Amino acid sequence: MLHTDGLIRSLMDTISSDIALILGPDVDVQRYPHLRITRPQIASDNLGLHRDIDYGASIYEISVWTPLVELNYPGVGMLILPKSNLMGYEGLKLSESETGIAQGSKKNISGHLYKAKNIVLSANQRAELHEPVVKLGQYLVIPQASVHGSEVNSSPGTRFSIDIRFCNSLVYDPKSTIEKRRGSSAIYGEDSYYTTYSESQTKKNALIFQAADVENSHNN
Repeated sequence: MLHTDGLIRSLMDTISSDIALILGPDVDVQRYPHLRITRPQIASDNLGLHRDIDYGASIYEISVWTPLVELNYPGVGMLILPKSNLMGYEGLKLSESETGIAQGSKKNISGHLYKAKNIVLSANQRAELHEPVVKLGQYLVIPQASVHGSEVNSSPGTRFSIDIRFCNSLVYDPKSTIEKRRGSSAIYGEDSYYTTYSESQTKKNALIFQAADVENSHNN
């Protein structure tokens, strides 16, 4: 239902100009965005405080997170550590633990972690954590190098939200898994993780030129 009823496409259409300002005109989008349900006081519903780059995301990617319900209580939203995207790959302490979920399983592909890689914050850093007020119909742009997430929904309300990942389609980042996710794989099957969101005329012309060059090489 989430991927077939037009809800995701409608959301993406409303933010296309903002995405272009952030990433440029050549953009790929996550083919199957994740639905998140975070119930009160159930820690297992949360990913903890983390950076997506520690799971293979690229520093050239962003996530767009949007609630599907009004977030009327403190403790129900998303926590962000300000300026954490400026700390570098080795600038924060990381704690790893197994979750019991198999890598590549349906549960893993749907957004559940096979290995938890949580950020360990100092007392001073924890005091800096910020919960942005994101109203229904608004969205939060999260750089993949930023510490974000929640450890438990401490409010009385259940949080329903969607997160969608975007990336500049011309970026090459060997420190990430982005090239693997752009093509089919054993994990994603015939469908790649990413699909085209928008293209500049320059990229379209380049693809036509490359296709013609391949055709000519086959004919010679």
